[in-house]
Amino acid sequence: MTRRWLSLTLLALLLLAAGVLAARAGRRWAGYRQAEGVCQAATAGRWDEALRRSQTLPVPRVSRLRAADCRCIALMSTGRREACVELLERLLAEPATGDWLPNPLLTAVLVEDRRDRGQVARAAQLAHQGALHYPDSGPLLVLETELRLRLEEPDGVLADVERRLERGPPLAPVVRLHVARRYLGEHDAAGTLRLLGEEPPAPEVRDIWASLRAQALALQGRPEELLALVEQWSAWRGDPALPQAYYAVLLSVQQLEDPAGRPVEALLQQVVERGDRLADEELLEGAYVRLVGALTVLGRSEEALAWFDRGAARFDGLGHLERDDLLRSATHHSLGLDNLIRVQGAVAIRLPRPRPGDVLLLSPDPSQPPDTAYEAHPVPAEGVVRVRRALGTWPQRWVLRQGDGTVAASGAVWPNPQREVTVEVARRPGVAPRQLPPWRPPPAGDGRRAVVVILDCGDWRFVQYGRARGELPTLGRLQDRGRSAVLLSEPPFTAIAIRSLAKPGAQGIDGFLGLIHRLGAEVEGLDFVGRNPFAPLAWVLPAHTDLFETLGAGALKTVNMLHAHGSMEEVGRHGRVVGPRGAEGLLEGLRSRRSLTADEMRDLDEADPAMLSLVEQIAADFDAIERLAGERSFDLIVLRVAALDLLTHGGFPAATAARQDDGRGLLFALYRYLDRRIGELQQRLAGDDLLVVLSDHGIRTALEHAPEALFLAIGPGVEPGRVAGAPELRGVGRMLADYFGVPTEWPRTLRLREEQAAGGSPSPAGPSGSP
Repeated sequence: MTRRWLSLTLLALLLLAAGVLAARAGRRWAGYRQAEGVCQAATAGRWDEALRRSQTLPVPRVSRLRAADCRCIALMSTGRREACVELLERLLAEPATGDWLPNPLLTAVLVEDRRDRGQVARAAQLAHQGALHYPDSGPLLVLETELRLRLEEPDGVLADVERRLERGPPLAPVVRLHVARRYLGEHDAAGTLRLLGEEPPAPEVRDIWASLRAQALALQGRPEELLALVEQWSAWRGDPALPQAYYAVLLSVQQLEDPAGRPVEALLQQVVERGDRLADEELLEGAYVRLVGALTVLGRSEEALAWFDRGAARFDGLGHLERDDLLRSATHHSLGLDNLIRVQGAVAIRLPRPRPGDVLLLSPDPSQPPDTAYEAHPVPAEGVVRVRRALGTWPQRWVLRQGDGTVAASGAVWPNPQREVTVEVARRPGVAPRQLPPWRPPPAGDGRRAVVVILDCGDWRFVQYGRARGELPTLGRLQDRGRSAVLLSEPPFTAIAIRSLAKPGAQGIDGFLGLIHRLGAEVEGLDFVGRNPFAPLAWVLPAHTDLFETLGAGALKTVNMLHAHGSMEEVGRHGRVVGPRGAEGLLEGLRSRRSLTADEMRDLDEADPAMLSLVEQIAADFDAIERLAGERSFDLIVLRVAALDLLTHGGFPAATAARQDDGRGLLFALYRYLDRRIGELQQRLAGDDLLVVLSDHGIRTALEHAPEALFLAIGPGVEPGRVAGAPELRGVGRMLADYFGVPTEWPRTLRLREEQAAGGSPSPAGPSGSP
């Protein structure tokens, strides 16, 4: 009886298990059939049927996820992207989902949605998982690259992606071109060329390959190879218009000479003359801008205006160029600056209903040095302040400061020699000056160091306007408590100025050959010309003495962050480390840009979105120098904030327009940002550190640099006050060598304290020494 009972029990259990298994199988089969029905409908484009069949997803995991994929495709196809994203995010959050991912297309949709919602880290994580899960998906690999570059150091990201490209996924050639473009965006010409290779890919992407390779060769300053590539590219296309347009523009941008000896402005003119054949409007507009600029700098104003009018008619404007600005350049060239500032006009600034204590702060006459403080003019009862001002190449600026110290209005006006120009001031709610906490130099560190920030195209007149508005407290503190000067940068071009700083020994050239080469260098340094007709004589000139190699030959450790490229390649690779005792290396972890924070975006709310990538470069520059200053691993850090130059040229017309701007505008916001970042950098320094802020030149018009450059220094032993006259910028290298007690024969034009004039070069100083 017991045995029979046990047998029956066992049979019942077996039948029950079989039933359970059958039920499960049935559910799986039903789920499979449901998923297949959904996917067949989606494949056939019967979106309503697919959505109806998938209103409730199957229970079994595999069928559930397959049906979800197909339902999501139907949702996307009927314009319900958000519902698709919501469904997929819900499934990914379920523990039972495991390591499942939607198909590659839908995974990319999710990545883009997270990115667009500002969830960059989550988007990058999903993109990385998706690219590993679907190694043949080019779009996911591209998304992964883009997002990780916003969060991680570029070297590691690009190296990882490059290794995976070697496995040869189906879209590897296209993805390789995209990653090469990102290398180029990081100013890594060597990485770009390595990824592109020597041989062109399939014909359909050959133009992209050639354009990227041309840009990388130009960035490395290799014009002969660039010309050979352009000739090969022209032969492929059977039409030289596009390759030669790239060639002319790249020579102009990178200040390179044409190996065939043709003037760059002539090459640019050929490009615009056959513009209809180019079929690339953006490139053609760039060629117009470069041509107008080149002709303006060369003093060929009538030709520049004619080409501007032609380009402006075609493009409904011509980039950042303004006709009024070109006319001012023409007037400056025809009259000369000395004669221009003799022509005066009257300006009347009218303030309705003035209040007690109202004061108008007015920029000084153009005949005064550009660092001259604003003049204070109390507003009389009738509310009108009149002044006479020379024309100059900058407008007359005014700032209304109220009795309580707040700023209620500000703007600019251009004097007119034929009539009095009247400005009607609209009073705004007062804005209090920005305040800094009381500053006390931090304790001394373990030895003196120097941090140098070169604001490319930084101009004293922007600084003084910001100071009059009470918005630049850091630069104001440096000017009031440190040593300031108006440096003379002649000729006023970045390439020459940076060479004079990085190669101070080059300024000791004497004799006829040296004079001829320097005259040629003036032409080579022109932003829009970039050709030195005397370059073949360079081999007979004395060798240049390098600042970083000289200081790094002893116990000091230096880092070059000058963003050298093209014709500036000789001043050293960006991130090059020299010292101690001559050791050389390359700084790791440098990023070319980083996304702006929400606070930074609020500060720069006047920035044109097209300009934000340049501001992102500035943000990355200051991130890097702050980190290095805080680590105290270097004795000398020299950074050029290169992106400021393009931003200044692009924003100059708007910044000098005759209007009440109240400090609104890209360049005014940018100077506020620079002031804040320099203040944060100063907080990283110790009490025996020297901070130097200077520019390589100023700006005269949107197309011309000014020779007056900015200089501010603060640190131990730096004598406060203004350096008399206009010392030459070429003496900055000697000043730094003297600060570290390294004897040189470099030209001395600039001193950190007056007593050096009598005592000569200071002796080497220890941690507590003074410059």
